[in-house]
Amino acid sequence: MRKSLKILLWIIGSLLFLLLVIFLLLQVPAVQQRVAREVEKIARASLQTDLGIGALDLDFPSRIELDDLYLNNPAGDSIARIGHLEVGINMLQLISARVEVTDIVLRDVYANVITTDSSSNIGFLLNLGVQDSTEVAGNGVTKPDTTTVLVVNDSTSAAGWVIDAANAELLIENVDLYYQDDPVGILADVLADRLAGKVNSLNLADQIYDLN
Repeated sequence: MRKSLKILLWIIGSLLFLLLVIFLLLQVPAVQQRVAREVEKIARASLQTDLGIGALDLDFPSRIELDDLYLNNPAGDSIARIGHLEVGINMLQLISARVEVTDIVLRDVYANVITTDSSSNIGFLLNLGVQDSTEVAGNGVTKPDTTTVLVVNDSTSAAGWVIDAANAELLIENVDLYYQDDPVGILADVLADRLAGKVNSLNLADQIYDLN
C-alpha cells in the first residue's frame, strides 16, 4: 500500500514538474517564435494560401498576443492585415477543448473583402467547411456530393472544440475596412480611429455574430 502511494505521488509530481517546464519554456522568446512558425505552417496548409505571423507572445495562462499578421488569397491579393492582435483567453480550458475568450484587442486593421455575383476574393474561406467528392448515380452520371463538415461546434455540442466569447470586450483601433457584398446588397467603407463594444454571442458554424 505504501509503495503504491509512493508511485502515485511520484507520477503526480512528475506531471506537475512537466507542466512547470512547459510553462517556463513558453516564456522563452525563441520557443514562442518556434510555436508561431508551427502555427503559421499549419494555417497555410489548412487554408492553402499565404498567411504570416510576425511575432507571438504567450502570457500564460491568460493572454495571447500576435503581431504583424497578414492573409492573402490564393491569387496573391491582400485580404487582411493586423498590426497587433491581443486575445484574453483561459488557456487551462484548452485541455477540455474549450476556447474561453474574455477580451479581444485589434490595432492597425486593414481588410478588403469583395464578393460579386460571380466571384469572391474570400471564396477559399467560404468553402473551408465543404468537402467535394463525386458520386456515381444510377444512370451512370457523376454528381457532386458536397458534405459540410463543421469543425467548430456550438456551446451545446458534446464533441469538438467550443468557442465561448459571450460578453467578451472588443476594442479595435485604427481601422481601414472595405466590405462589398453584391448578392446581399452591402457596401461598407470604414475608416475609424477607435471602435469599442462587446460580443453578445458568437456562432461560427452558422456565421452568426452578435456584437454590441
